Amino acid sequence: MVIPCFNEADNIIGLIAEVATACARLEFEILVIDDASTDETPTRLLEAMPAYAGRLRVLRHGANRGQSAGVCTGIDFARGRYIVTLDGDGQNDPADIPNLLDALRDRVLLCDGGMGSRVQALTLDIEKDYWGRENCTDVLVLSRPDLVREIHRGYYEAGSDMVLTNTFGGSPVTLGEFDLTERAFEINKNAVELAREAAESFADGRDRWVI
Repeated sequence: MVIPCFNEADNIIGLIAEVATACARLEFEILVIDDASTDETPTRLLEAMPAYAGRLRVLRHGANRGQSAGVCTGIDFARGRYIVTLDGDGQNDPADIPNLLDALRDRVLLCDGGMGSRVQALTLDIEKDYWGRENCTDVLVLSRPDLVREIHRGYYEAGSDMVLTNTFGGSPVTLGEFDLTERAFEINKNAVELAREAAESFADGRDRWVI
C-alpha cells in the first residue's frame, strides 16, 4: 500500500491501523510518503513503526512536491507485486483492498471509462457546459455532474468491473491552463464521488471499483 500524505497527523495513524486490520490475511507492506509535512505527522509515523514489525516503511520528501509526486515515489520504492494507492486523509476504504485482490486472482478484470471520446460524441455548449473552457472535460464534474455520472454508469452497464475517473487533465498544472488551478482538489474529489455514485447505483451485489 502506497499512502502519500501531507499534514495528516490526525488521520494517518488511524488509517494505517485500518489497512493493517483489513489486510491481516495478506502479505503486505504499508509505504507512507510524507510530503514534507509541517505538523506532527513525521513524529507520529516514527512512533508507530515498531508496532507494525517491519510492515510499515516511511519515506520523506525534502520539500513539498504534491500528491502525484508522492504516489510516484511510493511506486518507485514499493516492493510488492500489486501496488494499491490510498489517500492519507482516509477517503478510501481499506476494506475494499482484499476484495479487489481476490478478484484479480480469480479472473481478468475489465477496466474502461475513457471520458474524452464519449464527451466528444455529445453536443455540448461551450459556455453553459464547459463554462467557457473548451475541451476541458474535467470541468464537467462541476458543470454537468449528471452527464459524467451517466457515462460512468454506461460503462458499468456494458460490463466494466472498474472505471477511470474523469480526471485525465486533473492536475493543478493542466487545470491552470483553464484558470482552474485553485479548484483542482474539488474537481478531483467530485470526479471520484461521481464514479462511486455510479458504481453504487446498482443493486445486483456485484463488486465494482473506481480507479
